[in-house]
Amino acid sequence: MSEEKIESVIRGWRAALEKADVEKALSFVAEDAVWVNNEGTFKGKEEWKRYLTWMAKVNTDIKFTDAGIGIMTKGNKAASQFTIEAKTQDGMKYEVPAVCLYEFKNEKIQRHWSISDRLSAAKQAAKGTVAKRVVSAVVNSAEKGLR
Repeated sequence: MSEEKIESVIRGWRAALEKADVEKALSFVAEDAVWVNNEGTFKGKEEWKRYLTWMAKVNTDIKFTDAGIGIMTKGNKAASQFTIEAKTQDGMKYEVPAVCLYEFKNEKIQRHWSISDRLSAAKQAAKGTVAKRVVSAVVNSAEKGLR
């Protein structure tokens, strides 16, 4: 699989996610693909479908923007660095850095590992005094001794 084809698959995958087009997103995925991310491990297209359907409900107006290394490929693997902009179900906007690693087989995503800065998203999306205090307490605890 060429580097150009790998990049094309990743960009197509992202475009489908931006449109909340679960079926199109799944067209880039192998039947037995595995995805590990902040929410857990998803094995096979049915689990991916359940996760992507949930994701489309809880995040709207998703936009991916290349950052840092952008997309780098080597053999049948790729790394992608980007920012995600989105809104929560209740309309709160957030923008966070993220990284994905991919492994391809037969021009489909076979393994996908992704991580995003959920704490930063929570800080940006928290509304109301109580929610902001809870998120601040978690951040302060995690960063204790840093400053």
